[in-house]
Amino acid sequence: MMMTKRCIVIGNGPSRKLLEREESKQKSIISAYTIGCNRVYSGVAAVSLDVLLAADPWCQFDVVRDEYPRKNRCKFIRWNPIPIEVYSKEFVQSMCPDYEVIEHNPEQKKYADSWMFYATSKEDFENAKGSIEYWKPNCGYVCWIPAGYQIDIEEMIDPAAPTGAYALREAVNGKYDKIDVYGFDSIAGNFKSSTKDYYKKHETEKMGLDFIKWYDIIMEDCPKTTEVIWHTL
Repeated sequence: MMMTKRCIVIGNGPSRKLLEREESKQKSIISAYTIGCNRVYSGVAAVSLDVLLAADPWCQFDVVRDEYPRKNRCKFIRWNPIPIEVYSKEFVQSMCPDYEVIEHNPEQKKYADSWMFYATSKEDFENAKGSIEYWKPNCGYVCWIPAGYQIDIEEMIDPAAPTGAYALREAVNGKYDKIDVYGFDSIAGNFKSSTKDYYKKHETEKMGLDFIKWYDIIMEDCPKTTEVIWHTL
């Protein structure tokens, strides 16, 4: 009997919780290659991920602060760590004059061998029309990256592509017989998401519809022989 090559993709929508119910009924999930988005590991306790993807810097910084990459494999987009030897307060300040500079995870500095930097301007906030509330405007953030963290760089699709698009691409490229997709509820008109901590207006229809456009683009490359099941609430 030929074994089905299965993949599970987990987004941040409410249907991700369905995985815990499935796991309690059967153990088939154990044999599947499992891909997660953003900090989904904090909301689906019963599932172990094979790889976690994150496209947004504010989420990447939190994943590092959670120490998740210490024992788990991650793929980040636009991830270009700077060697620790290059760091100096003067160098950081020179990249964003007159900005406040904050260490996102100061407790991890003593273990770091590299660091990342991200700055948000007042214009960023004005252009976002209030949707971003996680960080302050006109502020630079340093994220310390401890040695040995399992973070690979994922090739960028487009600056506007959401993390879900990268997770779907990972699944499509694996040429699986079956792909089960959880937590992508925007395709069913449900725009709730656990990432609302980062976006005040994450439940708006516009953002959800933008996500769907990217999902459609990625799924065009899915093999016709692959069975894709979208689990939604």
